[in-house]
Amino acid sequence: PATDVFDTNKAFIIHIDLPGVPKEDISIELRKLELTAHGESKRKLTYEAATSRVRERKIGKFRKVVFLPRDCDLNRENIEANFQN
Repeated sequence: PATDVFDTNKAFIIHIDLPGVPKEDISIELRKLELTAHGESKRKLTYEAATSRVRERKIGKFRKVVFLPRDCDLNRENIEANFQN
């Protein structure tokens, strides 16, 4: 998935685009300096009597790993995740 990572010198802000994926189908893990988001997009858009001409949205399992720099100070008590639809 498309991802943006920002460093504010006080925090890392990571945006991962997961259009159509409900919050319940997303898992986030942090192991050492690897932040991993994974899950599955299950949406199926079909229209009666219509032929698909373009399909750019991925359907199925996904996994995105963001590697944090070695010198970052990870305090797990200050880690938070937000979901915006």
